[in-house]
Amino acid sequence: MPRHLDLAALRSLVTIAETGGVTRAAARLGLTQSAVSMQVRRLEELLGQTFLDRSGRGVSLTAEGEQLVSYARRMLALNDEMVAMMTDAAYAGEVSLGVPSDIVYPHIPQVLRQFHAAWPRMRVLLDSSYTRKLKRRLAAASWT
Repeated sequence: MPRHLDLAALRSLVTIAETGGVTRAAARLGLTQSAVSMQVRRLEELLGQTFLDRSGRGVSLTAEGEQLVSYARRMLALNDEMVAMMTDAAYAGEVSLGVPSDIVYPHIPQVLRQFHAAWPRMRVLLDSSYTRKLKRRLAAASWT
């Protein structure tokens, strides 16, 4: 059965590594010290490893903790990139597509769905008309 990693717990572990302590990590994350500790403990239980060495004054990462933090940083960066991309309403660009009316269906809707899946922040302007009219518009377009 697949196990799912808690991104909040990974973010807590990475923040502990960056700040050097649970208390400082909790302050940066806006959580309580006990909440951060509990997240890390749940992560340790899920993966059957110890990620923090709690034996001295303060905490430090174990070898397993260092390894997990390396992966966690990549996962969190991808998560943050994806959230930013999916929640940013601004368009990243625009493409104009001229298609003769008689060939729009059934192919163009599927092409547009695939295009949107690959480039969700691109705006597509679809111009469906007669071939001669599309050729005139293309010839008149300025390419700057």
